[in-house]
Amino acid sequence: YSASAVLSATFGLHCRTGQEPELKALHANLEKLVHLGTPNASILNVFPFLDWIPGPMPWRTAAQSYRKKDNALYSKLINYALTGEASGMNT
Repeated sequence: YSASAVLSATFGLHCRTGQEPELKALHANLEKLVHLGTPNASILNVFPFLDWIPGPMPWRTAAQSYRKKDNALYSKLINYALTGEASGMNT
């Protein structure tokens, strides 16, 4: 219920069943964020100086992949809010 209230207040998206694709995508993104933030998710969390190594490192590609998906999801939600599509109010 709380996720529906936040999405409704923020983006005008009403989650009546809890099975909406946007809500599922948001939950998946948050799960990935929590996973990326745990100390054992990457050696970078233990040795931050390793981020200075140039090139495509596993932690860097995982973070870039997460960021790309996160940006796409929030862009979609912001578009819903701006167009009024989610609430049925086409402004």
